[in-house]
Amino acid sequence: MELFPEAIVLIAVVRHPQDWQWIQETRAYRIPLRHAPPLAPFVDFVAFYHTAAFGPERWSIRYYAPLRGYELVRRRDLFPEELDHPRAEALYYLLQLGPMQPLPRPVASRRWHRFTFLFTTGERLLQASDLSELPLEGIERQLLRGALREESQTFNRRGGSST
Repeated sequence: MELFPEAIVLIAVVRHPQDWQWIQETRAYRIPLRHAPPLAPFVDFVAFYHTAAFGPERWSIRYYAPLRGYELVRRRDLFPEELDHPRAEALYYLLQLGPMQPLPRPVASRRWHRFTFLFTTGERLLQASDLSELPLEGIERQLLRGALREESQTFNRRGGSST
């Protein structure tokens, strides 16, 4: 699925190369429920911001994948070999991803930005040359905020799964 201008894109942080390997192998991204942004059925893609641990690819977004669905799972189900982990019972969103795609050109961060998640559009992601150009502004931001709030309330009422 090709990134289209009207797409809603969740920018997700990948902190370690071993996490990136897990994402590529499983075609999934995990988010602890306690840190998760509201996830809505209208999120079309996930793009990945690499931190300082990635050497020459650090502080940039280079890849994205279509979001196929998501569900709530326990950490122990993601990592059965780590049943004694302190957060083994913690709930995580498991985002199911389609094929990984490279961006036509990376989006770099010219100065350090600390964030956990960021929403943007396909158009902004394709046109941006710097991370600071991605956040939604004005009416786009208000519309997204309202839709996310509504979806969060609906998700909480139905108890948590969307595919």
